[in-house]
Amino acid sequence: MQQQNILSVTFTLLLFLFSFSAYADDVVDNYELATRAFNENNPNEAYIYLKNALQKDPDHLPSKILLSKVYLNAGNMPAAEQELTDALNLGADINLLLPMLGSALILQEKADAVLNLEKYSSKLTKQNKFELALLKGQAYLVKEDETLAQMQFEQAIKEMPDSVRGMNTLATLYLKLGWLDKADLIIKRSLDIDSRNEKTLVLSGDLALRKGNTDEALANYLAAYDKDSDDPRVLRSLVSVYLKLDNRAEVKRYINLILSQSPNDPAATLINAWLLIEDNDYDVAKQSLADLTAQLSLLDDPELAQDASLIFIQGASEFIQGNLEKAKQQLELYLSHEPTNLAALRMLTEVYIKGGNARKAREVLESRRHDIEADSGLQFRLVQLYIQEGKLLSADQLLASLASKYPDSSFVIYLKALVEKGRRRPQQALDLLNSVKFKEAEPVSFALLRGELLVQLNQLDAAMAIANDFASRNVDQTEALNYIAAVYLRAGKTDLAMTYIEQVLAQDSSELSALFNKAIALKSLNRMDESRGILSGILKKNEQHTPSYLLMARIDQQAGKLENALSWTNKVLVYDAANPEALETKLSIYKQQQNWVEALETARQLNKVDRLNATYLVELVNGLVKLGRQSEADRYLKILHSIWSDDAVNLGYLARLQMTAGMTDAALESMEKAVQLAPTSLNLQLDLARMYFAQGKLDMVSDLVEKIESKFGRQAPVVLLEGDIARSRGEHDRARKAYYEVVKLDPENPAPWFNLYQLTLNKVGEEQFASTMESKVKSANAKPWMRKLLADSYLNRGMLDQAQGHYEQLRKVPGLGDDPAILNNLANIYANSDLNKALQTATQGLEKDEKNPALLDTVGWILARQDKYKEALPYLRNAYSVDARSGEIRYHLGYTLLKLDRSREALVELEAAVAAGNTYPEFNKAKALLESQK
Repeated sequence: MQQQNILSVTFTLLLFLFSFSAYADDVVDNYELATRAFNENNPNEAYIYLKNALQKDPDHLPSKILLSKVYLNAGNMPAAEQELTDALNLGADINLLLPMLGSALILQEKADAVLNLEKYSSKLTKQNKFELALLKGQAYLVKEDETLAQMQFEQAIKEMPDSVRGMNTLATLYLKLGWLDKADLIIKRSLDIDSRNEKTLVLSGDLALRKGNTDEALANYLAAYDKDSDDPRVLRSLVSVYLKLDNRAEVKRYINLILSQSPNDPAATLINAWLLIEDNDYDVAKQSLADLTAQLSLLDDPELAQDASLIFIQGASEFIQGNLEKAKQQLELYLSHEPTNLAALRMLTEVYIKGGNARKAREVLESRRHDIEADSGLQFRLVQLYIQEGKLLSADQLLASLASKYPDSSFVIYLKALVEKGRRRPQQALDLLNSVKFKEAEPVSFALLRGELLVQLNQLDAAMAIANDFASRNVDQTEALNYIAAVYLRAGKTDLAMTYIEQVLAQDSSELSALFNKAIALKSLNRMDESRGILSGILKKNEQHTPSYLLMARIDQQAGKLENALSWTNKVLVYDAANPEALETKLSIYKQQQNWVEALETARQLNKVDRLNATYLVELVNGLVKLGRQSEADRYLKILHSIWSDDAVNLGYLARLQMTAGMTDAALESMEKAVQLAPTSLNLQLDLARMYFAQGKLDMVSDLVEKIESKFGRQAPVVLLEGDIARSRGEHDRARKAYYEVVKLDPENPAPWFNLYQLTLNKVGEEQFASTMESKVKSANAKPWMRKLLADSYLNRGMLDQAQGHYEQLRKVPGLGDDPAILNNLANIYANSDLNKALQTATQGLEKDEKNPALLDTVGWILARQDKYKEALPYLRNAYSVDARSGEIRYHLGYTLLKLDRSREALVELEAAVAAGNTYPEFNKAKALLESQK
């Protein structure tokens, strides 16, 4: 039986390698030929080879990346963008693509797409964080926002203070803004680093010109010319300064140099024509200008009408029969004759509402505000419509007027509660309802609203009690039955909810809320097509039924059809541009797409709807932080502070927000205030201590931890923090003892174990960790992560037999048999004694995760160690495509290319491997191999 298993694995490996061989002949060979052609400056030949490779394997990452370089060099930015976007979606390392993708987008003036690259910031190297800041600065210049551009360029210099390119970019902006002193300082700083940098010399000349010092400008431009006599920027600068000096001979000289490079350069042609005219060479000048013009042209019923009362009667009749469209037509016609008839206005309003067009109902009442001042019923209806549309400020203003007229009206309180509900303040709304005392049973409308608020507050038991009360009293009002169904849906009692839904539909098969609840029920039962069918039916009859559009959007969002989901929300926003629910849905979709530019814009729209809505303010802050615009978040954080100034929990949340925005002092102030407001909250005090710790205020955190312990006792989170403090001070033995104490206080907490593992990486407590973990993994409640930590610890210590045993045990755990990380570590262990077994193991992992860079590198390196260099190379190329930061992969690539006699390419890889630093075990080998080639 064992032998059969071995033969099966061997056959699988042979089959895999055989099929790879065929693949290599068609794809890899073409790619390698393309690489040579590209390096030999033959882009057309490289393009043909790359197209051949991609015809066979459209997802071949190295080919797509190299093809994007070909397109970039040819100036085909849309094609380059497409290839780079495809590569990114296929798993390529953003660090490999960012400069190219950003440049392609900037040159197409796709500023928002550049700004959205911020979503990759957590994955970027320091160099690419610098590149991203420069790109974002360029994007803001495209958007003509020089202030934000300046902030990004200054951020770039913070990332890499000695980058001449970064300083020159910022100096260019300072010159554009007329900030000559600032430009002077940064240009001098740039020259101190590289006194012969051509671009800095040009900037120095530009600055001198702006200051009126022509001779100094000329000296700088000539120095730049000595460095690069073909740079068109330098040539144009020299033409400019010689024009100022009226030196026509030198102007002619440099104009001719420009025209030899770019015969159709418009500015140079115009200047040259002017010079020719000055020399009385009119015919040549005329032909020159004609050629320039040619180049530029390539760019670019009667009885009823006599008796209005009959119209009203007919409209009322159609309304009673439920013929809403005919009723609307007749009532609109009647009101055109009798515009102040409130009965007709009231009926038309209800026609619009029943037809799902609440916006039109609101517009009709608003247009007759003067007429309805004497009708409290219509005024109250207008308030309700304002609330329904989220126009809460308008609702507040009209309610204030109504409250002065009817100070004891419970209905005014009811509507005020609806406004608070609309502002996402359910507790305040519930407090308003509780302020009204009824001598008899509470009206159903009050009970319904109370129930909805309880649902929002997640007090489902209380909400269910109201539903059960309605059910026990056989309340048969449609609204009550729909509420019962909605609560049961929320509680997950879908079948019971359907009973009440069908009860409503049995009375009226077109009842809107019941149909909508049924669509929700079907969605919860995963019967999406049936749910969509009901929603489509609703929308056919009610083209502006917002909840149906938004449920359609959520269904598509859940299915990952995000563009469809956005389309549904946009249908709402066409007729109701400030609808909060539609905007909230749209925001969640953009966040799912990580489209932070559009997410921020949508958050701004929501903020305009309700300026003091804390949720919207938080979304604004998060959007700005995601886009690296932390300084802009300050004003919104201050508003949140004013809203939450007496709320300890939310102040704690605010402090964490302020930390993400880089406002550490404000964050500490908020958290300290939160602790003052809630001195008995252990969690808030721990959060404050962690903030002190994060900012390196170790003495303050130690003092606070002592106070926490004296007040709350020796609890696990406190001791864990003590361990972290000790570890940060280098007191590793004290940290180890603290973490073991946490293990005793809170045995289920994995944090101390991970911290103990980190200590073993510094050779602290290795034996105790191993012996303790060996005991833990033998217990009945052992978790797989415990054995994985133990195996990794053994591997780090070079105890390969022990590590191998535990990794092989992990493979017996359901779901971990083909875990890529475990298989990769096992393959590296096997490689010390049996390369074939190692290759089988790593190949098995690739079958599970074909884009795993560690496994690709392992397979490639094993093949290289077997002297199969040509077979190894494509694996290593693919590994580099998805992990361009790995010095180890670059070393393996360099070694393999050297063995294939491709020394020039090998040196590039080896230099990158050494530049990555001593971050991998084979660093010294990489360094020695590089030195041997010099």
